[in-house]
Amino acid sequence: MRTFRTFIAAAAGLSLAVAGLTGCAAGNDPKSTPQPTENMAVQTQQGLEFTDMWIKATEKDMTGVFGTIKNTGDKEIKFTGVKAEIAGMSEFHETIIQSDGSSMMQAMTPPAIKPGESLVYKPGDDHIMLMKLNDKVLPGDEVKITLEVEGGENIEFTATAREYTGGKETYSPEDGTGHGGMDHGNMATDKN
Repeated sequence: MRTFRTFIAAAAGLSLAVAGLTGCAAGNDPKSTPQPTENMAVQTQQGLEFTDMWIKATEKDMTGVFGTIKNTGDKEIKFTGVKAEIAGMSEFHETIIQSDGSSMMQAMTPPAIKPGESLVYKPGDDHIMLMKLNDKVLPGDEVKITLEVEGGENIEFTATAREYTGGKETYSPEDGTGHGGMDHGNMATDKN
């Protein structure tokens, strides 16, 4: 009987230790993982559904916009550009994996979304890049983003700023991207 109690006590202790370690895991750190907004905010505009759109809070001159854009209409929507009042320059960006395993971000041709399809923008992957910011972006700030659509139409959505410390890379003017001093996720990191 004593051996059985020792076993139960050891099992209970191990369970608590595992639970404690899990709570401290890097993936659960609210500063390294962007936290979803209440009820995963959804905005609908002109045949597009914007889900959980957020912008990385920053005091630097560049940042990224993330979230999911779904075409809920019955025709393809082709973007021709993107802009934001807080940015002197805005672009759609993609992340390319290099032969050495590192990744690099670069401007991409504005995308198109077929009916029922989605664009998913996330740190370390495709995103909307805002550059030459004219002010800080603080957690909780709401930033209007305008998507320019073929045919001259504009579609707006709002991105809410969040604290995000996932990536610590920096970009210098010498790296050829023109993204001097940028820090907005895992955009130019070694994947090894």
